[in-house]
Amino acid sequence: MTLEAGLTTETGDPYNRLAMPVDDQAIVGAIRRQEERLARDPGSLAFAQLADLYRKAGRTREAVAVCRDGLARYPQYTTARLILAKALAGDGQLAPALAELRVILEMSPRDVLCHQLAAEVLRRLGHIDEAVQHLETAADLDPGRSPPDEFALRGREIYLHLPNGAGRSKLTIDYFERVLGVRATQRNWNTLLKLLALARP
Repeated sequence: MTLEAGLTTETGDPYNRLAMPVDDQAIVGAIRRQEERLARDPGSLAFAQLADLYRKAGRTREAVAVCRDGLARYPQYTTARLILAKALAGDGQLAPALAELRVILEMSPRDVLCHQLAAEVLRRLGHIDEAVQHLETAADLDPGRSPPDEFALRGREIYLHLPNGAGRSKLTIDYFERVLGVRATQRNWNTLLKLLALARP
C-alpha cells in the first residue's frame, strides 16, 4: 500500500462530528443530573462523567475546565485525562491534547485507546511516522482486532501480511486512509512483481 502525497491535516475531527444536539432532552437531563451530583459532592469522581457529557454535547470548553479542575485533585485518574485529551482535540488544541496523552502513556503504556487517539492527534499534526508507531503499538496490544494480520511502515509504503486474505482482514485501505489521513493505493505482492518484471529491459 502506497501513501499518496496529499496529506490531510484538517481540523475537522470525529470528536466534534459525533456531538449530540445541545437541545437533545436526554443529554440535557443527564448533564443536569451530573451537575447536581457534583454540586452535592464537589470531591466526587463524577466530574469525569459530567465532562464527557459536556464533550459529547459539543461544550468542549466546559469539558476542559471541569476535567482540569477534577484532575487537580485526582491527577492519576487516567479516564478523566483521556476525556480531557478528547475534549482538547475536539477543540482543535492538538498540542495540549498530545501532552495529556503522553502523561497517560507514562502511567499506562498499554492503554490501547490512548495509543489510537495519539495516532489520530499526531496524524492531524502532520507527524505521520510517529502516528504509525502508535498505531502499530495499539495493534500489538490489541491482537484480537485483526489476527493474525500484520503491517509495517517503510518510507511511504505500508507492507501488509494477511494470511487469511484481504477479504477477511480489518486492516483495509479505508482503515489506513481514515487513521493516517492520507490517500493510498493498494497492490498485492504478486502484482508488484509482475509490474517490476515488465519494467525491466
